[in-house]
Amino acid sequence: MSQEAKLKELRERLGEILDLKRASALLGWDQQTMMPPAGNDARSDQLATIDRMSHELFVSDEVGKLLDDLAQHEQELDPESIDAALIRTTRRDYEKARRVPPELQAEITKAEVLGVMAWAEARRNSDFEAFLPYLEKNVDLKQRYIECFKDTGKSDYDILLDDYQEGARSEEITAIFERVKEVVIPLIQEVKAAEPVQTDFAHGHFPVEKQELVGREILERLGYSSEAWRLDPTVHPFATSISVDDIRLTTRYSETDAESIFHTSHEFGHGIYENGIDRELERTPLVELNSMVCTSRRAASGRTSSAVRGPSGASSSRGCRRSSPSSSAGRPTRCTGATSTASSRTSSASRPTRSRTGCTSSCGTRSSRRSSPGGWS
Repeated sequence: MSQEAKLKELRERLGEILDLKRASALLGWDQQTMMPPAGNDARSDQLATIDRMSHELFVSDEVGKLLDDLAQHEQELDPESIDAALIRTTRRDYEKARRVPPELQAEITKAEVLGVMAWAEARRNSDFEAFLPYLEKNVDLKQRYIECFKDTGKSDYDILLDDYQEGARSEEITAIFERVKEVVIPLIQEVKAAEPVQTDFAHGHFPVEKQELVGREILERLGYSSEAWRLDPTVHPFATSISVDDIRLTTRYSETDAESIFHTSHEFGHGIYENGIDRELERTPLVELNSMVCTSRRAASGRTSSAVRGPSGASSSRGCRRSSPSSSAGRPTRCTGATSTASSRTSSASRPTRSRTGCTSSCGTRSSRRSSPGGWS
């Protein structure tokens, strides 16, 4: 089989996996916007099944062999090309996902789905104790997930941080916040010492239907179109994409304030980023958001430009990508959810890293509903 044929087969396999992930995202959106509450137990099974299946397809030996066979071809490609980015991105995700058993992946998904609705109910009733068992279950599963990466030399926090900002280290984040504190703390003190600002205008009675009209008018001026977008109410605002041309925004309305305008505008920032991704990247892992910093910055600015970065660091008009060379590493086998395992196969190819993310800053849900262990599975 030629290298072009192998690359085509890899794309076809990845396309089917992304189809499952998009179906999962659609069910997740429905869970938080349209689904009747009684359907949640069944929805948790449905999403767990889809995520387990997509995970199994992704970590298959067939995908691994294609990546091995394409290693030399990757070195011959322009590192800034889509094909080169596709191979290195898939390899990194594959090596990470191989560490996580499909059964653990499904269990994590089910616990997340059940936890979302439990949290919404506990929030409504101001009853943290009702939510606590679900929180404890999710924390326990995250600890089992961490065990799958114990031999990487990373701290527990950095293992989880990598799912949101790949390659980032906690000491880097600490240094950033130390710098932020130098500016923000004096600013807070200055605000406290200033004359109080009148905020009466921001509180009162604001009919939901009028808030929605104002919010939609703002969105339409920014570029929102009902041909490719939806806006629906939810408990905690989030944005998700079912495809580049199917963007789902959510917001929260309260008749005692008009904060929905800010929620709606913020989520539009995430949506316009995803809507602006190169259509050529559809049905590949390159279409997915990969950096908390990248997407949150664009949510605040409304910028639509994006970049794919190769080992040289140069950028082109693609998706939010950041890749840098790293040393060769063997392909890890799966852990049991309790202990990690050593590498079982080795490829001679260099293994660049890159970043991915969705929306969890002020939003309730990541852009792809949640991050699967291993990134793309």
